[in-house]
Amino acid sequence: MYEIITLGQELRTYRTMSGLNQEEFADKLGVDRTTLSAWERNVALPRPAHVKELIKRGVVTKERARELIARAQTGYPVGKFQFQLSLFPPKSLMNAGVRFALNFVRPGPNTPQNLHADSINIEIDFRPSPSRGHRELIADIRRPDRKGFQFKCFAEFSDPDWQFVRDELNAAGYESDGHIGDGDFQRLWFLYRDEEKVTTPEGYFDNFYYPA
Repeated sequence: MYEIITLGQELRTYRTMSGLNQEEFADKLGVDRTTLSAWERNVALPRPAHVKELIKRGVVTKERARELIARAQTGYPVGKFQFQLSLFPPKSLMNAGVRFALNFVRPGPNTPQNLHADSINIEIDFRPSPSRGHRELIADIRRPDRKGFQFKCFAEFSDPDWQFVRDELNAAGYESDGHIGDGDFQRLWFLYRDEEKVTTPEGYFDNFYYPA
């Protein structure tokens, strides 16, 4: 199966499936053929206005565009294999409207003992599982295609006290790992107890970056 892991591949696949040549597709997007060719070869990235046009025309979704552009700009580790990650947050936090999501992190220039790291600017939301009778949330992520990265979950909230959120997550088997913000915007990162391995429906895989 052909796996699309760059924006250029995404554009080229859409164009060929639409039966358009580069000249025709470029004209629809309001650019010249040379510009489109550079995008498809991953030599250059579309400007924000062009990205909005791609999203408007249904060439790529907003979330997918963010993912692929982040990969091109920062080396976001999009791999070939996608899977669902499960999360079982406490009911108290679910009822309080806490948002659960994750993002990828990598070592920063001053990363001490790999305990904290630079966040890559992409977020993937957890959503309710279609399974009935469970408190499960799921997120679709791609396994990193190389070492040096880890995904880290976070809870985002405004109302509950952050110590309460921390204690509830710790009691549920998660490990709090940093808090930022106050008032209307607070975020608490957390990890699975087993930092090195992550359980998925397909079994275990290395969460490459932690522990040190």
